[in-house]
Amino acid sequence: MGEAREAAERWYRAVEGGDEAAMVDALTDDCDFLSPGGPVSSGKEAATLAGAFMTAFPDARFKFQARVESGDTVAEEGTYSGTHTGTLVSPQGDIAATGKSVTIPFVALSKVRDGRVSSTMPIGTTLHS
Repeated sequence: MGEAREAAERWYRAVEGGDEAAMVDALTDDCDFLSPGGPVSSGKEAATLAGAFMTAFPDARFKFQARVESGDTVAEEGTYSGTHTGTLVSPQGDIAATGKSVTIPFVALSKVRDGRVSSTMPIGTTLHS
């Protein structure tokens, strides 16, 4: 396993653990994070966004079907699954807990610099409950 995959795995473990400090540490300060909720341009902002999802879906887990690494880039196919038991705070407005379980298939393309994710573009597909 190379540096790009290791850095991406560190990010996903931090998100699953709800550890915002570890999330920030896994990303560069100037990380470009292009999420469905809108782009953010710092590791701190990306960690805050991911933290909002982990608050809303505290049991959420990532499951990967495929990972391909080339140099400083890693592409991943997986699912994000969890139960919506907390309020999801977003710029578009808060979404109260529904108690529903969801599975979101996604593909993510990430670049790494100095052992930290410097850009990532997760692309979710269809929401399944």
